[in-house]
Amino acid sequence: MESIKCLNDDTIQLLSKHKLLKTLVRSEIIKDELSKIYIDEKRKEELILEFKKQQNIIEDDKYKNFLNINHLNDYDVEDIALGKTRIYEYSLKNFGHKIESWFLERKSQLDIIVYSLIRVSDPFIARELYLRILSKETDIGDLATEFSEGIEKKTRGIVGPISIGNSHPSLANFLQNCEIGKVQPPLKINNSFLIIRVENFEPAKLDEDMKKNMGEELLNKWLDIQADDMIEKLIKNHSTKSNNSITS
Repeated sequence: MESIKCLNDDTIQLLSKHKLLKTLVRSEIIKDELSKIYIDEKRKEELILEFKKQQNIIEDDKYKNFLNINHLNDYDVEDIALGKTRIYEYSLKNFGHKIESWFLERKSQLDIIVYSLIRVSDPFIARELYLRILSKETDIGDLATEFSEGIEKKTRGIVGPISIGNSHPSLANFLQNCEIGKVQPPLKINNSFLIIRVENFEPAKLDEDMKKNMGEELLNKWLDIQADDMIEKLIKNHSTKSNNSITS
């Protein structure tokens, strides 16, 4: 963390002004923490080879060209190739005991859903379309294509699969209580009236991929706290130095 401590007042103020100070501090903290994670040589070679395959730089000439274009060296490539594995190992080691409780807290936002949507601004049109769907006069997809005023117009009204947490908060709460396959009466959110039918609902599961995601979320929460604390101390320390220099 010496690179952070050596920043002068002008640099700190400039980075803070452009909302870059926290990004820099977070980056230095995680770099310092991940350096403590040991990965054996065989696993390193496998991860670096996998990275080279992904980038299509297996051949020496392609690899050297990749380094030149991106202003990187072998150590930089190693850091990139090992980054995700180090983050996972660090998260598991330091936050593994919190992953299950964090998942349960977040679960309602992580459930995956697919639903049909018609979005209109006129409540009378919304009511008419709802009744036409109920009477099976017209398919919801056809009506979405013709009448919907959102991007779902291009997908015959289909939205998803997405995490419920990515929806508008009011819509997310509504979706969690919808019966699959049942068209819901128009729902007013902001200036729009929504006609919704849930097509599929997949409860989130704490599998390996989810564990990685939850661990990374916990790591990011921790990083934010650490970065805020370090910035506060950094600014306080420089402020004290400035006051001392004025009075001396």
